[in-house]
Amino acid sequence: MNYTEKILAFLDRQELIRTADLTELGIPRIYLSRMVAKGQLIKISRGLYRKADSVLDEYYIFQLRYQATIYSYLSALYLHQLIDVIPKYLEVTVYSGYNANAFSDKVRVHYIKKDLHKLGQICVVTSFGNEVLTYDKERTICDLISNRSKLDVEIFSTALKRYMSSNSKNLTKLYRYAIKMGIEKKVREILEVLI
Repeated sequence: MNYTEKILAFLDRQELIRTADLTELGIPRIYLSRMVAKGQLIKISRGLYRKADSVLDEYYIFQLRYQATIYSYLSALYLHQLIDVIPKYLEVTVYSGYNANAFSDKVRVHYIKKDLHKLGQICVVTSFGNEVLTYDKERTICDLISNRSKLDVEIFSTALKRYMSSNSKNLTKLYRYAIKMGIEKKVREILEVLI
């Protein structure tokens, strides 16, 4: 098996290949450039490539590039299937002080104190079968309630109703997060209406 075949075989098992993967496989990096020139690969960003005919998992690729991001708000609702609408943009949360200037205009960024950044962080599987970091349902609901005035009323209502009817909801965890985030009163008021 030649180097090109090894790279293609690797990409049959995984969606992406990094230059670091080539080092592990003992393949010279020049083969990536050659395969891009021949139209076999597409360079996504520095050191990151995919097959030319593969379908792109935007959530997975973005997080590979920017590992400090956690999917939140509409993106988290979509990943948890609490809304049916596919968001027009990626929505992520980073800690205060993080430099998000490299993000495209298709990304909405939310900033939070560093000590709350990983609160409720979990891994979920995208529709393409890749794992990404997002906030759990309870943290996502807290974020929504905290920023209710900035959200579409229908999306807010749908997400809350689906969460409340879910068998996997954890109201104890929701209240614990609300206390840590300083929004306990807002959460209690909204949940009293729904319950």
